[in-house]
Amino acid sequence: EGISREGEMIALGEKMAIISKSGTSYSYGDEKLGRGYDATRQYLKENTKTAGKILGEIRKKLKELE
Repeated sequence: EGISREGEMIALGEKMAIISKSGTSYSYGDEKLGRGYDATRQYLKENTKTAGKILGEIRKKLKELE
């Protein structure tokens, strides 16, 4: 597949404290994203509203770093 958009969102989201990881489970606020990396990637592919919110927060934090 190459570079995964959702995979990068998970990595950056976790690094920027937008997505939290507890054990193998990922969450965004109170919303459970998935158990394990692949399940979380699939969840973000299927739930574009949530993915859009996360991407928006990532972009906002990146702009603050400029």
